[in-house]
Order: sequence, then C-alpha cells, then structure tokens
Amino acid sequence: MPQATDMGAIDRAPTSTKKFKIDFLKVSPNLWRLKPRVEDPIYRVVATIDVSVPDLVIRDTSVRFLNYPRRECEKAAPKIEELIGVDIRGRFPEVMNRACLGPQGCDTLFNLVNLSCRGLMYAYMAQQVGLGGISTQQYREFFASGIVNCGVTTEPFAPKDCAPSGHEPGADAETPLVETCDETEPAFVRTVTVDYFELDDDLWRARPHIVDYEHNIFATVDVSAADLVVRNIDFTYLRQPYPHCSEMKSRAASIVGSCLVTDYRQRVVDAYGGAEGCGPLTSILTSITRGFLQTYLWRRTATSRLSPQQKELCEAGLRQDCIACNS
Repeated sequence: MPQATDMGAIDRAPTSTKKFKIDFLKVSPNLWRLKPRVEDPIYRVVATIDVSVPDLVIRDTSVRFLNYPRRECEKAAPKIEELIGVDIRGRFPEVMNRACLGPQGCDTLFNLVNLSCRGLMYAYMAQQVGLGGISTQQYREFFASGIVNCGVTTEPFAPKDCAPSGHEPGADAETPLVETCDETEPAFVRTVTVDYFELDDDLWRARPHIVDYEHNIFATVDVSAADLVVRNIDFTYLRQPYPHCSEMKSRAASIVGSCLVTDYRQRVVDAYGGAEGCGPLTSILTSITRGFLQTYLWRRTATSRLSPQQKELCEAGLRQDCIACNS
C-alpha cells in the first residue's frame, strides 16, 4: 500500500507559526497530570491540569502567562480555576465555554484546555481498553454520551478496535502508550502546530497539524485576504485510529463560505461536533482563528495593505474572545 503524503505542503517558510504541546503524565494509578503550553511570536502560556481517574474529574489547575501582547491578558488566569471539580465527560464543554469564550474570555486558554482534556479522554480510554481496565460496553457509552465525538465507529466492535496504535497506511509501526507511573516522563504527548502562509496578495493559508498516539492529520484552510472568507478546506491523514476516519473530509464543504470573524467557529461545530462528529478535527480547525487574525493584521499593516474595513473586521474578531481586548 503506498504511503500517504501531505497534499497541502508548501515549499516555503510560514509567515508565522503557533505551537501547542501537551505532556500527559500518569503520576499515580489514580491521577494524571496534563502540562499544556502554547507558543507563538507574541504568546507563551503554560498550564497544569490534574485529573483523577477513573472518574475523569479535574482536581486542580494553574496557568502562567509568560509572554503576552497586553498587560490585561493576565486577567484570564483565574478562568481556568472554574474547571476544578468538573467531570470531563459531563459538564466540561459547558463550563469551559462559559469560562473561556466571550468578551471576558481567552481564546488562547480555551484552545489549550480543550486540546488537553479531550486528548486525555481518548488516551485514557484507549489505554484502559488495551489493559483490560474497561469493557467494550463502557467504551461504547463514552461515544454514545456525545462527549467523545466520533462519527465513524460502528457496531459491533471489539476492544482491539480501540487499540492506542493508529491505522497508518503503508506503515506497521505502533505507538503504544506508556503503562507505568512516572512524574517526569510523559505517558504520551500531543502537539498541534499551526503554520500561517501568505500565498499571494489575495489568498492566505492556515495549516494546522495534530500529532498524538493515534492521529497524524494535516488540515489546509484557504482564506480570502479581502474579506477573511474560507475558500477551501482539505485534510491529509497520515495516521488515524480507524480506517474510515478520512470519510469526514466531505463535511468540510459546509464550512466553505464562512467568515473567520462571524460564523466560522459555529460552522465547524455544526460539521464536526457531537457524537457523530470528530473531536480532533473540531479542535484543530477552531485553533487557527486567533493566530490567523493576529498574523494577518500584523503582516498587512507592516506592508501598508490593510484597508480600514479589513482592520475593523480583524479587530472585531480579536475582541470576541479576549478579556484583555475588552478591558
């Protein structure tokens, strides 16, 4: 079988890059520690999230803003404390949205926490199935709850279908999860790297790339420079947990035509949210917005190509989920 290739690769350095990295540490049989961080030209934020198992309840949180564009960004730090006591399988989406989105929220913190906690759900369940810690029925109930978003699992399936190694076309290597407890060595790592490219005067491209124990997926999001409207979306699957994951590609057509500032996020959620959706695709597609607007605004201003209407649109988008911009 031929090896899958990245069809959206660009032979040039990106205009800007944002990188999320989450270390997942199993510090004891009943406690996992998530250590997410994000870095780009203007942000460097690190956090710690302790989650008890098997109940998947957030027990403690902390965050530090090391580099940030506005002094008021630090006002977002207490937001993460609202997640303490929340069951990741239950009220987590509701509480996270309330704490981190909206004019008094923080889009950067939202993406950091979302990528971390959802990543732990997948990894913990895959590890427990592999070790015989939970049954097939328990695993199925996670999907039925709608908290774990996956539209390609089919009935009936066996625990082997939940193995932590992914389906990688043309490759036989497995990426098992670490089974022992270690406070210094991650059981696994998840990274999301978003590259932003100015392709020409009329078109920009965002390239989010997620890599973890069972995913290696690129997305390509082409955006019109004139009005920040999405012109095309495509995906490249280099590793995936199920052979049918790539069937999710077709749903991207419903996002084309949306504007990054107005309806893009909602169209992503409509296409890939819920029990019939795809959590990783939802996460990487929603992670591009703030970095895109900041890079676009900086680049077009520096080259004197930013119209008053484009400036107003960008600034409106940046204010939507930013306590600092609204202080």
